[in-house]
Amino acid sequence: SADDPSEIIDPAVAGITGILKSASRPGSTVKRIVVTSSTAAVGTPTTDPRVFTEVDWNEPSLTEVSTNGRKASGIDKYRASKVFAERAAWDFWHARKSELTWDLVTLNPPFVFGPCLHEVAKPEHLNASSKMWYTSVFVRGGVDNDSPIKNGYVLLRCSPNQ
Repeated sequence: SADDPSEIIDPAVAGITGILKSASRPGSTVKRIVVTSSTAAVGTPTTDPRVFTEVDWNEPSLTEVSTNGRKASGIDKYRASKVFAERAAWDFWHARKSELTWDLVTLNPPFVFGPCLHEVAKPEHLNASSKMWYTSVFVRGGVDNDSPIKNGYVLLRCSPNQ
């Protein structure tokens, strides 16, 4: 739901590079950094089955954001943030690999689901991935509206007060 693409791109890039800088400090005992990226960083729309590899990047989303800026679709802004963040991680590693004590691995799952780290009072306030999961499991799954699970109390464990 970001208006300006930089609202999600800048924190994604700053977050990963900040972590990598911390792991690079003298005396670090870090051996491996595993970045949970996303298929959004590598996948591109296609009707033909194919395997995506480390040489693939989601260039269409980068073009969409570069061309349309604020008017780019929300999903393309998100996908572009994943491309920029993962590229920043690899650029950081390649530029310093001879002096680093750790290696870098990126994983590109299609979805990552888990408990919310922040309080969520209503399902409508869930982030996009959690809302997608919630809708597919509970709304389309037919759980009744009065169920405490439906309201996120049990399964999502979004709030320590619930």
